[in-house]
Amino acid sequence: MQALMEALELAFLGRYEWHGKHWQRRKEEVRPGAVEVPANLWRLATRDVKALHAVYTGQRREFRGQRNPIHRHLGGYQFYYLPRNLFRTYHVLQSLPWQRHPGGGFAGGFPRGWIGEGEPFRVLDLGCGSGAFSLAVLAWLAGLNAAAAALPEVQFTLVDQARALTGMAEANLATFAARALPGLRLRIRSHAEGVEGFLNRSGATRHTLVGAAMMLNELRLLGPRRQSARAPATLDAIRRRAAEGGVILLVEPGTQQGYLNLMAARERLAPLPILYPCPHRGPCPLFDPEASRWCHATLALPRGFFFDSRLKGEGGLGFGMSELNMGALAVQAAESGRVAAPFIHRKGSRVVSDALPARPNRRAVPGRAGAGPGQVVLLCTPQGRIDERSREGLRGLFRGAWLEEPRKG
Repeated sequence: MQALMEALELAFLGRYEWHGKHWQRRKEEVRPGAVEVPANLWRLATRDVKALHAVYTGQRREFRGQRNPIHRHLGGYQFYYLPRNLFRTYHVLQSLPWQRHPGGGFAGGFPRGWIGEGEPFRVLDLGCGSGAFSLAVLAWLAGLNAAAAALPEVQFTLVDQARALTGMAEANLATFAARALPGLRLRIRSHAEGVEGFLNRSGATRHTLVGAAMMLNELRLLGPRRQSARAPATLDAIRRRAAEGGVILLVEPGTQQGYLNLMAARERLAPLPILYPCPHRGPCPLFDPEASRWCHATLALPRGFFFDSRLKGEGGLGFGMSELNMGALAVQAAESGRVAAPFIHRKGSRVVSDALPARPNRRAVPGRAGAGPGQVVLLCTPQGRIDERSREGLRGLFRGAWLEEPRKG
């Protein structure tokens, strides 16, 4: 985390400087070693965080077009919101059902069977912002150490609506790669025509990993049986950008609207094999436009998460988050409809709720050990059904965890 924190700070200050009321792009970028840190950096960043927080909790219309408030408050986004979106994506990458050696680690270092011999690892980041999704991928690759460094090349294609965002993403990626993966051959291409504009263009390049963090909520695809007209065209175009055997990874906020967007994606991308959150192909039984429950994960933030201590202590930020809610969908672009290397197919059920009060008109599944009134958790089974279990006996299993069922006989 320290290398990533240093990279984010240096990349931002090398590209922007404070001019009275706002951050302004430098005429010439400053090399990392020559960056001068403003004495009031964290007070200025905190001002931006508060402005963004006010928009995120109210004035949603400002996200349209060039009025996106991130452009005016990049300091707050860089030091507060970017790390959170990065953390969500990194969590999903770590949670995918990778094939591993019994002693831990990937077979042969980098996952075999995912890219061809001598081919580059290609990443398409749709709605990249300042690079949260791509930075999570780089952080994941950095965790593979020498195996990832041995890749012939890692190519990132960044897509957003403004050069201010794609440029910041480029600086973040290049600075972090230089510190965490100095032997990595990195190539970055940027497109500032917007996600739909990019997807509407014909393109022959197929990517190992096609993804988006907190982007579908801006397109508002809605959910199954009440999709917007955008959903089929957008999702079909995303599917066409993934290489055979590659992964499509979509990360959304852990809200009901985010869940509905992911369900729209899940229906449209069927019957591609599902890698996350649950591997069954049927429509999610939790789906209901009027439901008060929906599937999402809750992630506890590590103590002293990224820049939070400095934003609070030196900047005076009066609020914070101890945990994050998120939803995600990962599918493999396998035309055969089967999960291929380097993934395994999970056979158990997945916990899709925290402890919930048992509904008076809905009993726990009979015959289960410990079933009865009180608190329950919801399990999503491989058959596509919801199994409600008593919380007793399932303590220690968090939302998103797998419950491997004992084999009969």
